[in-house]
Amino acid sequence: MDRHELMGVLNDYCAEMPRNFLISIWVSVLCTVVFILLNFWYAVTDHAPRVAAIAAAVNEGLLDTETHPFALNRDKAIGIWSNSNNECMILYMLIDDNPNRLAEMLSPRVPDGVACLGLVDRFAGRPVMESYYHRYLHGYRVLTAGLMSVLSLSALPLSFLPIVLRNSILGMVTIGGLIALWGLHRDPAGRLRHAGNLAIGTIFLFIWGLSSFGTSISFAFGDAAVIAVWLVGVAINPLDLTQRAWVSIMAALGAFIAYVEFLTGQIPLALALLPGMVAIGLKEPTRLGQGRQRVCGGLLALATGVLTTILLKQLAVLAVFGQEAVFSFVSQLGRHTGGPVDIFFSPRELEFLTGLGIGPDSLGGVLASLKLLVLKFAISSLTIGMGSRIFGVTLIIASIIVLAVRLTHVLRSPMPLARGRGELLLVSLVVLAAWYFAMTTHAIQHSYYMIRPLVWLPVAAVISLLIPTRWDTIRAAASDARISTTAVK
Repeated sequence: MDRHELMGVLNDYCAEMPRNFLISIWVSVLCTVVFILLNFWYAVTDHAPRVAAIAAAVNEGLLDTETHPFALNRDKAIGIWSNSNNECMILYMLIDDNPNRLAEMLSPRVPDGVACLGLVDRFAGRPVMESYYHRYLHGYRVLTAGLMSVLSLSALPLSFLPIVLRNSILGMVTIGGLIALWGLHRDPAGRLRHAGNLAIGTIFLFIWGLSSFGTSISFAFGDAAVIAVWLVGVAINPLDLTQRAWVSIMAALGAFIAYVEFLTGQIPLALALLPGMVAIGLKEPTRLGQGRQRVCGGLLALATGVLTTILLKQLAVLAVFGQEAVFSFVSQLGRHTGGPVDIFFSPRELEFLTGLGIGPDSLGGVLASLKLLVLKFAISSLTIGMGSRIFGVTLIIASIIVLAVRLTHVLRSPMPLARGRGELLLVSLVVLAAWYFAMTTHAIQHSYYMIRPLVWLPVAAVISLLIPTRWDTIRAAASDARISTTAVK
């Protein structure tokens, strides 16, 4: 993109930005009102059935207190790896019956310290130190309660997630991809492109949605929303939607992610996927400007949805709980974005870092923090490596190499369409890198699930390999030569 093209895109975007922003605000506020009403329904419904179900599960061995007092029993419960604390926290929210329904609607009470131990102490009748959890709207609490009305607690991971993530969504991507493959394109080249899109969607689905770390109930709802939007974006060209529909969908996605978010990676992944969906849908050089505007408008709408929902929640917290609750949120945000924080390292991780001459105190500067983030991600790479660190690290490194080589080639292509697609992929990578740069401390502290957005790297690598460059140029040149020869004769 040269300077004149960039200025044209910026001028068009600035002309559309007020309208896009107003649409995003309106959709985000509407969604947040619906979410608060759901929270109100949760607060006023009878808690006794949920409490009884969780108590029975705990009595049946939900918590594996013999081998590891901080974890849920893998054979009988939804807890896996280091994620058990999030799940115990959700279970504690479900059994807490706060007489102040307005307070419970906005912010549940959770145990201080290790949530699983607080859950045990609560059922044992021992006193538990509690505090209000003001950061999120805690939509996962409400949706889990809804699931518990039709499924037993132990059936949640065994029935709900595999059924929804493995069968329904996998079937959706397969059937939807085949329909798009044979219905939307009559020419072999178009069918081949959609076969590539189907492969991309399937790769993303397997690595993100079906990995063992993605089967946590604390991730499930946000993951399902991101996967669903990705599949729709692959099957339906975002450029064929109206600008109002596109902005509304992205704002609603941002608001919903903020509603169910535990800061487990859905926000940065959604931000990265958005330019990728447009890059896949961009098939005509005459629509390059429209594609760039869609990316700008979509990113604005997604960010607006997230921030509006968070802001409205904090305003409600301010009205109900006072300034101290909001100050707690701001303080925690500062810690996540680079402030001092205690980073937990297992003995094996400490041994690994010490061998490299790096200690937990390496958060002293930007470069040291980024180095520690890379090493922590290497340790946590088993999350996207299907339990294997070797495969996880190899997948990430190979994807980075492919992207570096391929995007360099694509961005130098004489084809404007190829360059435009390459620029959008580059934007998606820059957005992902910007998130990690801004939230370095949080990513280090929670590396086992914050590494998950890096699943976008192999998917982006596959997309870059499917962008036609040199071969189409040669074929077009040969066709022009044949036309010219015919005209001379």
